[in-house]
Amino acid sequence: MPYHEVGEIDPASVNIAPQGDNFAFFAFADPQGGLPTDEKYLNTRMKVHNAFIEESIDLANKLCLKPAFNIVSGDICDEQGEEKDLLNMNRFFKRLEQPVLY
Repeated sequence: MPYHEVGEIDPASVNIAPQGDNFAFFAFADPQGGLPTDEKYLNTRMKVHNAFIEESIDLANKLCLKPAFNIVSGDICDEQGEEKDLLNMNRFFKRLEQPVLY
């Protein structure tokens, strides 16, 4: 039985321009951000993570060597990963100039 979490992605299907064999990408590892102002989960740690995420996005957009895409791995959201947290993370990552893969 094949392992279903491993596969191939057609770059064109996710808006990644053809790169050939030589390309760069930017990785966001385990960002754990979200919406820290929720009354149920007021979270200072999430605020700190969000600040690092915003700084990293600015850095990625300022690179001289433009990455073909950005990849986000690990825990995208902190805490329970509720929809509001993922929506907030998507707002951050929409600022990236290249496609984002989760």
